[in-house]
Amino acid sequence: LVSDLQAYVTSLAGAGAGCTSNAAAVPGFGLINPLAGTPLAPFAAELLPVLSQFQFDLSGNQSIAPADLNIAQLNSIVSQLSNAFDSAFVLVPAEIGDLALFGDGLSVIQESLSSLESLFGSAVLGDTGALSLGSVASFDSILSNIFIDFVPITQIEGISGNPGAVSSEITTALDQVTSVFSGGLGTLSSGALGLDLLNTFDTVIDPFETDVLDLILGPIEDAISAGGLPGGTPTGTPLDDVLNTITVVVGGGAGGDPLTSLLGSLLGGGIGGSCPLTGTPLSGLCGLLNI
Repeated sequence: LVSDLQAYVTSLAGAGAGCTSNAAAVPGFGLINPLAGTPLAPFAAELLPVLSQFQFDLSGNQSIAPADLNIAQLNSIVSQLSNAFDSAFVLVPAEIGDLALFGDGLSVIQESLSSLESLFGSAVLGDTGALSLGSVASFDSILSNIFIDFVPITQIEGISGNPGAVSSEITTALDQVTSVFSGGLGTLSSGALGLDLLNTFDTVIDPFETDVLDLILGPIEDAISAGGLPGGTPTGTPLDDVLNTITVVVGGGAGGDPLTSLLGSLLGGGIGGSCPLTGTPLSGLCGLLNI
């Protein structure tokens, strides 16, 4: 987690490997601010030294082995990390924090760290009831934040004047995944629970990725590749071109209705009147715009 957060900051600066599954610590973090000279410089300056220290504590170096931490020590690190991110997030200018994708991405990280802090606190106290309930709540919150807020579905709905039109169906589908997690937590082995989650998750997410997500991200990717969209420098980083493109696509559409523009072919019935979501947990979306 610490390595990924360092890579996340690096990706904002358009440098390094970016945010990947095998992101590694970046030498010199905490000493060099890759976002210096941009409006995000205070955010990085607040967060990076803390991440650098935790990276040392967790990974060690050539002469010092990484520490063998108990649950209380891990709890302390998670708590400090959550507090550090809160302090850094406050320093992000409002006009940047409100940007689609970027601001929502920061919020997802902040809320996830807060959930982890609560879970570790329950573990230290040996409160298995709170740990179980907190795990389910965190799982549900993270899924909802990623698939409804991080992907700018609520923003698209708001601009179109149809709040909840798409997100409510996705929330209902995600509830099926969460119910497997809550029902199996503490009763199934980790392998059995993992398999049940994977099977349910694929059933819900595959149609979302294949149909809904592609219709939203496709025009954004095409517009980024084509270039020539209105510019601007809200963050002062290479991220600006992407953010500006997202704003134009998400806020556009026929008559200022991006919901119809982006998802009309899907929600209106699809080719030949057949909806590709029929028979999936998202079937409630079929024909929505014809109502």
